[in-house]
Amino acid sequence: METTHQHNSNEAGEIVESFLHCSLAKERYTHAAHILSGFYLYCHHGKHAFELMEKHILLFNNAVGTINSDDSGYHKTITFFWMKAIEQFASRFDECSFIDRNILAIYNSPLMDKTLPLKFYTREYLFTKKARKEIVEPDIKPILDIF
Repeated sequence: METTHQHNSNEAGEIVESFLHCSLAKERYTHAAHILSGFYLYCHHGKHAFELMEKHILLFNNAVGTINSDDSGYHKTITFFWMKAIEQFASRFDECSFIDRNILAIYNSPLMDKTLPLKFYTREYLFTKKARKEIVEPDIKPILDIF
């Protein structure tokens, strides 16, 4: 269970900037940090956010010594799922911006539930080598309407 939450945009922004510059301590790159980074990229780059998130996760993993292989490190389908979830969640906001009320809404949302992808994918299917290396369609239900 994560115990440190960056509930305001300044604190969250520091986490995101550290991630983007590969200077964030590996142990601080939590699920919340993933989501905040994805939200930041989505607000600033829209539909290009997935490709940017993929690039930054690969760079970050290399910087902190995490091996990106068939069995560890970067997972393309999970990243795709979370970026789709972020996009759908962000559509609720009047403006997609990295401001305190949006950060608080994210922390109080299903985006913080690490098991959310398992409502759409079986564990066995999601953790295949194929799903790690390429985007696969869900085997439980479509991700067109996550929320």
